[in-house]
Amino acid sequence: PMDQFVADDGLCQFWYDEPTAQLVAAVALEQANGGHIACLSTPSVYQALHGNSTARLFEFDPRFAQLPEYVHYDLFQCPSLLPTHLRNTFNTLVVDPPRADHNTLLQIQKYVEWLGTDTPSVVLVTPFVMEREVAEVLGLTPTRWRPAHRQAFGYSFGCFTNFRSQRLEGTE
Repeated sequence: PMDQFVADDGLCQFWYDEPTAQLVAAVALEQANGGHIACLSTPSVYQALHGNSTARLFEFDPRFAQLPEYVHYDLFQCPSLLPTHLRNTFNTLVVDPPRADHNTLLQIQKYVEWLGTDTPSVVLVTPFVMEREVAEVLGLTPTRWRPAHRQAFGYSFGCFTNFRSQRLEGTE
């Protein structure tokens, strides 16, 4: 369980609260429709998907190596350094990058292209102030729903996707 891991501020780790992790996991399962789910820097979503053998956790922090389906990755390295059998495998990617800047979004785009199927569903959680750049770089639009974290922040986070979800629009 996530309770055994203390968020490491030095790695920019901030866990979602339980309702957020559960909602994002439910949306990822819906979008994957039986396909594979990549959780990039989203261990709390991976934990909410626990038991789903189609989900993999891509995480820089080696403490997570004890979890099944853990894949060590560095967002700021080339995705081709990952095991080749993972290429173009994932129908859904859930991403919460450790930084909110233009170069990070460019790296996310590389991972989406490398890991995703031809038309993967993407869920991105990042500070809402990145809305314009998220649209420009990744082609994602904001949802009405706002994620919550266990820690308090001085700014709000947004959820951005390349699909419509009743759950994320508050209409379900």
